[in-house]
Amino acid sequence: PEGRYADLMAIDDKFIVLQIDENDRRTDIEPLMAMKIFKTLIPRYVYSHPMLQHVENICYLDFDIVIGRDMNQFFASFMERKLHDLMELPSGTSTTYFFEEHHNASLDGQMFHGGIFFLDKNSVHCMELWGNEIVADGHDQKQRDQISLTRTYKKIVNGEYSGCMLFRLLRGDDLLFPDDSDMKDQKVATFIHVTNTFRAATIPVEVQDQYFAYVLELSRNERKSGVSYTSRGVHLDE
Repeated sequence: PEGRYADLMAIDDKFIVLQIDENDRRTDIEPLMAMKIFKTLIPRYVYSHPMLQHVENICYLDFDIVIGRDMNQFFASFMERKLHDLMELPSGTSTTYFFEEHHNASLDGQMFHGGIFFLDKNSVHCMELWGNEIVADGHDQKQRDQISLTRTYKKIVNGEYSGCMLFRLLRGDDLLFPDDSDMKDQKVATFIHVTNTFRAATIPVEVQDQYFAYVLELSRNERKSGVSYTSRGVHLDE
């Protein structure tokens, strides 16, 4: 419901809530995959909104990702890479950019990280192909959207799908999947993905609070405000 975001909308008039079309809800596949499929509808929703039709590039972030530093340097490098890639592709090719997956998931054959990706108006076709694979996997409770994404890429490479290219960005210093020791050592990246349904559950709350206070550069008063900034959700301490 839009009311959930009323406070944010009051602070920033650029904050926009996109209402989903009930016809896009899938009841014929597992609930988790039915939710994940909305990732593939992002271009359609964004560019159908009158205030967003001028947007050239979209950065999708999962809910549990924290921005660790100024993104200007990352985006300058990314746009340079993107312009070079487009020069090498046939005109009109649909593209989407993903980071390489966490090394543990890569061992299972997952090539792309689905928590962060970069797209534009030409990404519609790639997103449709990914959506098709999510639906095909949607009856299996153990499936993940990253597996569907990897299969989409393999079908592009072997010629089953055309008109789309998925690019993979190296994590380098831009994407961090922090564990307990990373937080204690105050490691920072452009994008910090804690994964609140998996990794965060193994990290003590006090370690996470200290880490996020450091990353977000909170003042002493902000740190004493009684707010916990753990990846399990910002909440007021009782």
